[in-house]
Amino acid sequence: MINDLTKTDRIGHWAWRLSLLVLVSLTLNSANAANIQGQRFQDWGGNCEVIEREQVCYLQQILTERNKPLLVSVIGYTQGKRYPTFVVELQGQADLNKGLFLQIDQNTKLRFTGSCQKQVCTAGFTLDAKMLKQLKKGRKAMLTYTPKVGKTRKLPISLMGITSGLQALR
Repeated sequence: MINDLTKTDRIGHWAWRLSLLVLVSLTLNSANAANIQGQRFQDWGGNCEVIEREQVCYLQQILTERNKPLLVSVIGYTQGKRYPTFVVELQGQADLNKGLFLQIDQNTKLRFTGSCQKQVCTAGFTLDAKMLKQLKKGRKAMLTYTPKVGKTRKLPISLMGITSGLQALR
């Protein structure tokens, strides 16, 4: 199930969201960042927070399993970069030696890595022109990873609304 967190859920998830934001350094000048708090862009939700006196806005999508977040996908523009940064957070331990893979529709898989702490793994990268074009034209993405224990998993990430959401962030 893809959803965004309710206000009550957001309080409980403040620590992981803050670490996610710090990881990707989504530090935008307030004048450059549109306030998209609470807006829906089909399967993506707009969120804004004030971090170190700067407004930080980003798109977020949450995939749940048994009513708990399993995969959090975040995308936003970092200061001084032309293309957005994409970050995922997985609940549970992934074997990052085997990598994480993102595939948009039938395009080539992109391998990327990150780090794990306790029961959470976080990974991300800045998109290039080719990957951004695939995201905007794509219908769905699949995140593939291997847990420390168990078989390889494929998790869906909807791309519906990502183009309009990214335009709103600009």
